[in-house]
Amino acid sequence: MKPHPDHSTQQTRLRRAACPVRGIQRMIEEGRYCIDIIDQIHAITAALRKVESNMLEAHLQHCVHDALHSQNAENAQRKIREIVQVLNKR
Repeated sequence: MKPHPDHSTQQTRLRRAACPVRGIQRMIEEGRYCIDIIDQIHAITAALRKVESNMLEAHLQHCVHDALHSQNAENAQRKIREIVQVLNKR
């Protein structure tokens, strides 16, 4: 069984995204131009999508891979259902 994936890179990305969120709040309070605010929202959304993509890839490479190569068919099917549910939410 592979070790649990290291998510430290994702934690760093999330910490970096937290500051712009506070910046957007400040921009709204200051009455800044809507398009400038939307541009910042798009940047944060892109950063979160990157985190999501990296987390999904790590999950597939570790948890799902291990489940598919185990002798536990029920666990493998559960992992597949989880992935399908996540993808359906997109």
